[in-house]
Amino acid sequence: PAGGSAEVAVEAMCPADATWAKPAELAMRYAVAGTPWSGAITVPVLTVQRIPADAPGRPADFAIAKPDQVVNFFEADPAQQANVWKGPQDCSAQVWLARGDGRLRIRVAVRDDVHHQAGPAQDSWRGDGIQLAIQVPGQVGFWEVGAARGNDGAALSHVWIRPKDGALQAADVTVTTAMRDGGLDYDIAIPLTGLGIDDAALERGVRFNLIVNDNDGGLREGFVRIAPGIGERKDPAQFPLVRLQAP
Repeated sequence: PAGGSAEVAVEAMCPADATWAKPAELAMRYAVAGTPWSGAITVPVLTVQRIPADAPGRPADFAIAKPDQVVNFFEADPAQQANVWKGPQDCSAQVWLARGDGRLRIRVAVRDDVHHQAGPAQDSWRGDGIQLAIQVPGQVGFWEVGAARGNDGAALSHVWIRPKDGALQAADVTVTTAMRDGGLDYDIAIPLTGLGIDDAALERGVRFNLIVNDNDGGLREGFVRIAPGIGERKDPAQFPLVRLQAP
């Protein structure tokens, strides 16, 4: 009726190869019958990555290896071409998420031609290492947690950002690393109680993002990431929404 309103629910399938390199958008075209009114609007879409129960050999939940997932600080400087991203062998990653034993587990297989991390933990973003972020519905703010392997082999962890009343400490984050030819494997375990969430919340969905910093020994060259929202600026609205199935 005149002056009235209506809601229309639209369900859309996200492309199977989506990498969340930029926020998803849906272009909607409309025409009002019996009137000259028509047009198009662009609507942000809440995309969901459904994470299956962990199993040996399961494909990665996120692959970070494409040029549009790379942020490099020296591409416009001809004198710094040695520090420009040279491909997946330079820095790339595969990421798996899982839940179990009251913990959120993040496994990351990093390809990196040179590993350099001088620490300390709170400054680990300057060297090779991981920054991961989680936003939980209902919490005010979000989590940003770091994990790295020092040049001496020591495991490093740090919590840079907490939601209001967040209790998680760096000591609560378990980081295990293993060097291999051409890269480094991470196994990160975070207690759900520290994050203030439970299994039900993981099934409903939380926002998750991750970047891998790259430093070949001189300076931080840049990073590769699942999606924007950590390294360029802090914007949890750009994190992918993930739902983790029960183990």
